[in-house]
Amino acid sequence: SDGLVASSGRTIPTTSTLPRLVSMRGAVLADNAVSRPGTDAPCEAASYPFRGDAPGFRRASLAASDTFSGAVLENIRIPGIGGSTLARGTFTLRGELMHAFICYRVATEGDMGHGLDARTESAGNSRAKSNGLSARIYARIRELSLDSEQKALQIPRHGWGTWMKSAQKPHPFVPAQAKVFLDRECLLDGQNWVTGFVRGLAASMCFVPLLSWTKDDTGSVGELSRIGVAGFDKEDNVLLELIIATALCDEPGGVLAILPVLLGQARPAAKGGGFSAFPFYKVARLSDLPSRATNARAGVVLRQLGVSEEKVQAVLERSVKQVVEQVLRNQGVQTCEWADVEGVATGCGKRVLMTVLQEMQRLRSDPKY
Repeated sequence: SDGLVASSGRTIPTTSTLPRLVSMRGAVLADNAVSRPGTDAPCEAASYPFRGDAPGFRRASLAASDTFSGAVLENIRIPGIGGSTLARGTFTLRGELMHAFICYRVATEGDMGHGLDARTESAGNSRAKSNGLSARIYARIRELSLDSEQKALQIPRHGWGTWMKSAQKPHPFVPAQAKVFLDRECLLDGQNWVTGFVRGLAASMCFVPLLSWTKDDTGSVGELSRIGVAGFDKEDNVLLELIIATALCDEPGGVLAILPVLLGQARPAAKGGGFSAFPFYKVARLSDLPSRATNARAGVVLRQLGVSEEKVQAVLERSVKQVVEQVLRNQGVQTCEWADVEGVATGCGKRVLMTVLQEMQRLRSDPKY
């Protein structure tokens, strides 16, 4: 989901009109280079893989001074997102809701493969396959919520809510099962990606970002270390989800909890599998400057959701490092305590459901509820 730059089929108005940028989930920009505003000079193409890209595709980038500003984006509304989402002032278990929202980077936590095979490992190529962890955690949360031997993790009837009309309903659908938003399972065919994920996020109780950083600077957070290097910037949708989730968590009717899942280097099967500890010390390498392209998009979304202009302005100035640090202030799940990927998926699934149930209990005891 990192390939989105502008709303589908919309031409961005600038001093020199840019080519149309099509927002298709998993798609990338056309092979033709994008000209910088006001010039005929093509932008430097960046070959960094990012969430949603297929191997071998290249994406045009803009220099830091030419990234899309709030002034350019403020007139580009995202369809299907209204200001009434947070207007109720408190999260409610009545009506449409998602119990959890999983944020991940396709290239490393997507379902494009399950771990590294021996040939890939021997070649030292950790980018060839993702670990499939997002899909495994999604499945385990849903399975555990119906497990008769895990009654303490079952969602009480008053917390079932109803499935979102704007998301693909799982088949078969069981009302008592945990409602989990994973883009590859929940986005409707032809749906604007930003519309789909924002609706899902705004209706979610628990935001579950899979935060990974491997030794070659890949991973959902590792990839962000490239932003700001030699003026490089791009709209990164993992970063976009982190920004919007943290902003909504500060709103009375927004996200209730953030539960980071922390991933280091994947351990080879010969050493027991699983993951090493998340390298917190590497966070200091992230840019102290904002990703102007990503923050501008976040500003558009937050304004449409009804977030105050004062808070939006603060978001626009938030650096890449500050965004990640804000997420990491929340108590998370260190996956290194489990021996293999299946153990990680089960352990994370339990922690997510425990968090959801705790928030339900807190809501029920709130006089405002």
